[in-house]
Amino acid sequence: MKHTTLKTRDQGKANGEMSCPNCESAIAVTFQALLVDGKLKCKNPICRTVLHLNQAQSQSAMSAMRKLQDGLKDIG
Repeated sequence: MKHTTLKTRDQGKANGEMSCPNCESAIAVTFQALLVDGKLKCKNPICRTVLHLNQAQSQSAMSAMRKLQDGLKDIG
C-alpha cells in the first residue's frame, strides 16, 4: 500500500486541500471525508484517485478531530 504525506507543493492549495499523489489536482480534506467516509477523493474526473484512511492506526487522530468538530459546532 502506498502512503501519502503532504508535500511542499500543497502549500499552494487552498485551506482544507492537498495535492493528489498521482495528478497533483486538489483533494478536499474535510471532517466528513475523514471521519465518516474514511477516504479522500481526487477532484480530477480523469484521475479518480481515492486515498483510504487507515482507521485502525488513526484512532487517536480521529478522536481529536471529533473533539475539534464538536467544539466548532458549539462555537457556531
